[in-house]
Amino acid sequence: MVSLRPIYRGAYGKLVRNYCGAVRMSVLDNIGKEVQEEDLLCWAAVSTMAVRAFPEDEEFEHPTQRDIVVYHRAGIKSLKDLDKAKNGPNSLATRFGQAKITCAGVGLCNSTNPDGLHLYELNSTKVGAGKVLTPAHFEIEIDSRKCPVPIRWLYQRLKMTNGRLRGGGHALIVTGYRKMTHELRIWDPWPSLLNPDPVPGQHEKWIPYETYVDPQNDEGMDAVAQHQFDEYKLRRKGTQIRGIDYPSLAALPDNAGRRENSVNFEGEIPDLQTPIAEFLRGHVVRDSNGDAVHGPYTAGEPFPIIPLKTALLRKTSHPESLLKPQTSAVVVPILRDGQVIDSFLMLHDKRGWRPGGYSNNKIAALLTEARDIHASTERPARGFYLVSIPELSTFFAANGFADRATLAPLNVHGEKRFMRSREALGAVVARIRGESVDPQSPV
Repeated sequence: MVSLRPIYRGAYGKLVRNYCGAVRMSVLDNIGKEVQEEDLLCWAAVSTMAVRAFPEDEEFEHPTQRDIVVYHRAGIKSLKDLDKAKNGPNSLATRFGQAKITCAGVGLCNSTNPDGLHLYELNSTKVGAGKVLTPAHFEIEIDSRKCPVPIRWLYQRLKMTNGRLRGGGHALIVTGYRKMTHELRIWDPWPSLLNPDPVPGQHEKWIPYETYVDPQNDEGMDAVAQHQFDEYKLRRKGTQIRGIDYPSLAALPDNAGRRENSVNFEGEIPDLQTPIAEFLRGHVVRDSNGDAVHGPYTAGEPFPIIPLKTALLRKTSHPESLLKPQTSAVVVPILRDGQVIDSFLMLHDKRGWRPGGYSNNKIAALLTEARDIHASTERPARGFYLVSIPELSTFFAANGFADRATLAPLNVHGEKRFMRSREALGAVVARIRGESVDPQSPV
């Protein structure tokens, strides 16, 4: 049995907790639910949630996403740093003042962090190369210590540059563990909507442990987990975790990757309905607490996915020409009483269609909403598809192809206005060319 010594005297001369919460349950709902406030701030949203797992006291206050960005830019990592920055003059105080100025307006705080997260006032242990957390680690962190586990994914797993995988990354956080099935509840801060989101539950999703080990695909883009950056043993600076015997980490299995095989999706996609029905018969939809959601529920109309890589967008002068009716991945909403309660991906390779990868429920819900609003004679419901640019956390509901396509962004509430593909993708290309984005950085 895991034993805990929850309270001891910390480095700042006061009593601090050696665990992150007090309620004995397998999900963490005491850390808030942060939707990233800008399209590159997944790392800040996850950092904010991780820090909030530890109770505030007379000196330690929970930072906002904007605080996290300012602290990162200024190099503030602890209470001592913050006190020094506020009581200058010194170099840290100067950097702090400059960081607050550069983060004062909408969009000015939007930036990547090459170092991953910024865990203000916290230490953590990274898993390291070639290793992966086991279900027993999640049982300790989530069930016993009440601490979340931040994780990272990288896109474009099959493209190598100078021996390194290249592509944008994404930060997520594990906030629940179901011991009976080894499922994990993850919080995905995508896409950037209002914070807080009025429908926060759609950012949560229960995934199999195997998907944590190898996500395979995210919204149509090849994805690989960067387990070397997974962070566990979260703790306040100057403290230690006592009374817990951690098991050994598991060796990370080799993953050959998926060899996609695209199909045309103008009209009915062949051979898709049977594997969808087979998957749905064995699938269990879970609510936020991990309990089964009882049906009846059904599969909605699939959305084909056209994923666009930033490297390709950067090179082309006609990005709308990339919108061709070819796909190897579709997202399938799961509906109950007409509402999206879950979703899944179907991937196509030489064996045909099979379930796999990770589907963001919020994107599936926004897609369905956009289609319900805008389906018409000019835009038939079956003609809608998803344009996915995961490296920039940018997604569009789309209808039509090439220069005749119209796109509606999925990162805004309300009307989801459609625009011509050249206009919509041209703005994305201009943004890519005008920003310096570290390809290894989580966004």
